[in-house]
Amino acid sequence: MTSPCTEPARPVEQFRTNPRLLRRRVASGMVVCLAAESVYQDVRVLRLDALAASVIDAAQRGATRADLAAAAGVPANEIDTLVGGLAAARVLERVTS
Repeated sequence: MTSPCTEPARPVEQFRTNPRLLRRRVASGMVVCLAAESVYQDVRVLRLDALAASVIDAAQRGATRADLAAAAGVPANEIDTLVGGLAAARVLERVTS
């Protein structure tokens, strides 16, 4: 007989666009600028393609990976690396509940 209890659901990760992000649309996508958060970090300027720009726009108010994938028009499993890279670059922030 199996236990009626199931494992608790994993929390759904949500992301939002970094509020300190400066951005400008260009013909091929977007250019973003991130200020340094300490004296040991450089200012980052990134040129992003249209797919990354659509993910950033979709994350304005917070969104799950599935929401970001739907906004970008790609399958959810294909956007994981992009979202991870944008989070590592501090363009997107993980939202904690």
